[in-house]
Amino acid sequence: MLVLSRKPGQRIFIGNDISVTVVAVSGNHVRLGFQAPQHMPIRREEICFQSPLIEEPAPADGSKRFRKVKNPETNEITYEEMYSI
Repeated sequence: MLVLSRKPGQRIFIGNDISVTVVAVSGNHVRLGFQAPQHMPIRREEICFQSPLIEEPAPADGSKRFRKVKNPETNEITYEEMYSI
């Protein structure tokens, strides 16, 4: 891991297409600004690892239940069977 010190207003470049700007520092909080090509996703860590589940209501007829699972990177939706315990 590369660790750099920067002051507000200073930037770091990653390759030719990405820049990270220190916008503000206040106590333990750092505000960063990112510029990157639109096809490059930029996400916070907690968003990357949270479960992308979309719950569906139970069918009234007692048939099998499925849940939608959305892939946050591709936005593809798949269905997984849900089991009652």
